[in-house]
Amino acid sequence: MRISMWMIADYLEEAGYQLTVNTNEGIDEIQNIRIFSSNTKLSRYTVYLDQVDDRVICIHVHDMIYLTHNDVNQILNELLDFMELLNEWSGTADEKIRNGCSIEEL
Repeated sequence: MRISMWMIADYLEEAGYQLTVNTNEGIDEIQNIRIFSSNTKLSRYTVYLDQVDDRVICIHVHDMIYLTHNDVNQILNELLDFMELLNEWSGTADEKIRNGCSIEEL
């Protein structure tokens, strides 16, 4: 399942994090989350996390989310949980549709 930075921002905000969103594109093509490294080959389908000063920044192409939080590993785990939740939901919905589930039942 592909997600957008808007979805990530909504999830983090609902989880109680204070953030600033600077989203120019908001394209729903994110499939992966990684911690940024200077020797990392960048992918258009990945959100990269980094810690700058005492803040965590999430970057996807031209979109950024700034969090007033300084534990990049905690944010990484939050976002990996979010991706897992979405993938489980998508898989369950797909299975129900294949088994003839109606829209009302979904």
